[in-house]
Amino acid sequence: MQNLANALQQSTATSAGQAQLNNAIVSAINGIDQALDNSQTIQASVGARLKTITTAQAVGTSQQTQLKESISNLQSLDYATAITTLA
Repeated sequence: MQNLANALQQSTATSAGQAQLNNAIVSAINGIDQALDNSQTIQASVGARLKTITTAQAVGTSQQTQLKESISNLQSLDYATAITTLA
């Protein structure tokens, strides 16, 4: 970007000055494109990580619910009936 700023301050009265400005503009646009590509790559990576965390959280919540149900079933078990049923 600094090269672009410097080129914009230079004279473009000559063909060499115009060529330098054109080259600086092309270089700046290429740099912006690369920065956008890098930004999109990072954004995709963060999105994938977030999805992994969200999935793990959902699995954890589901397991917690199942464990609570199992504990509840064990605590409310009528042991006399269960022993009679097994015998």
